[in-house]
Amino acid sequence: MVYIAKLHFDNKGSQIAIKRASSRASGQGEQRFFSEIEMHATHNHPNVVSLLGYCDDHDEMILLFEHASNNSLDDYLKSIDNTNNLTWTQRLQMCLDIAKGLNHIHTKMDRQQHGDIRSANILLGKNGEAKIAYYGISNLHPANQEVDTKVYRDPEYEKAGKLEKESDIYSLGVVMFEIFFGRLAYDLVYIGENEKGLAHIARRCFNDRTITEMIDPKLIEENIVEDIFTSIKRPNQDSLGTIS
Repeated sequence: MVYIAKLHFDNKGSQIAIKRASSRASGQGEQRFFSEIEMHATHNHPNVVSLLGYCDDHDEMILLFEHASNNSLDDYLKSIDNTNNLTWTQRLQMCLDIAKGLNHIHTKMDRQQHGDIRSANILLGKNGEAKIAYYGISNLHPANQEVDTKVYRDPEYEKAGKLEKESDIYSLGVVMFEIFFGRLAYDLVYIGENEKGLAHIARRCFNDRTITEMIDPKLIEENIVEDIFTSIKRPNQDSLGTIS
């Protein structure tokens, strides 16, 4: 189980994530605990949350992870004020950060899948950099059937019941559309009666060649002033063609 706590160092509040590992009684919990320590200690990446420390005391096995200062991507997207300030370039950079972090998990951390890629598990640093929260969460998934988790899930997993690397790639695509559309995948506007969420709507719009109509309206408003010396606010047509 993962908890979020705020600790104070030198009169400054810092949030950390605390994972309490399962009991060592079976032997599997202890093995997984030390495996995670070794994995994080030897494979740091700027787009994956870092392990800060651990506690191994009798039956208690606890891992301490960093928790980014701007909280999670889903919290960020829920705020109208925040998404108003996100330029197209910044949104692209977020997607690149997440993709780089996921590639690191797949290739360097020797994990075939993360298993729970969604905006709630993407943390944002003080400069807007995106980091994947990886607490071995894939071991706790996939029993949760709540709509806000299900909309990120690979349909092939629903059929076969087995998580693969491709399952993470599908979930990454859903998160990318959230960023560009400015709405969470489980927003009521996407759920409707079928509860399939954003991915279902995006696929339909892609087939109908209307995907550009899904882009966050704040990026396309005609009264937006573009600054060629900083970030471009409006969508770049080349990159838009690539993601769609």
